[in-house]
Amino acid sequence: MLAGVGLTFSGTAIRCIPCLFSAAARQRWFSIGLLHAGQILNAAAGPMVMGPVSRLSVIWFPEHQRTTGTAIAQTANGLGSCIGFLLGPFIVPDKQHASQFSTLLLVELCMAAVPLICALSHFPTQPDSPPSAAAEQYRRGTGGTDLSFLAGLKAIGPNRSFWLVVLCAGIMFGVQSGWSPQLQDLSLIHI
Repeated sequence: MLAGVGLTFSGTAIRCIPCLFSAAARQRWFSIGLLHAGQILNAAAGPMVMGPVSRLSVIWFPEHQRTTGTAIAQTANGLGSCIGFLLGPFIVPDKQHASQFSTLLLVELCMAAVPLICALSHFPTQPDSPPSAAAEQYRRGTGGTDLSFLAGLKAIGPNRSFWLVVLCAGIMFGVQSGWSPQLQDLSLIHI
């Protein structure tokens, strides 16, 4: 989870770097490259944040609350996307307000900082007492996987298949996230 929020914040911060340049420098290739690199990092965080939701539910919630916990987490992902789609046109309503694009990126950076600060300040790996038998199995190490982040990193580090999936997901979601805000303008041209 920490890696996911860290990647999200890092990607969002990299996208803000062109805001520090002059208007002429923002039109250069490296500004677009930084925007794409940031989007790719944001997309690479997706599997790390969305994937372990059910596992976190097992570790943190008793059996009768697991479905609700998983549903809230999955719904929050869609709600976050919805907020993102509404935020862009609200801050930058048309091309006359294109100078406010930097404001949009900075607002998104602040939004990405909130979960990072929360996770860094207090995000224990597990509750004090296991809420279910399945959580107890994970705690004892008999749940099928090791909960240690470093052990997981060592296991996936040399796994080429994992990195190919991360790369493909990063490119796919990065391109989608980069072009999605343009769909409104492109659709108005053809209407």
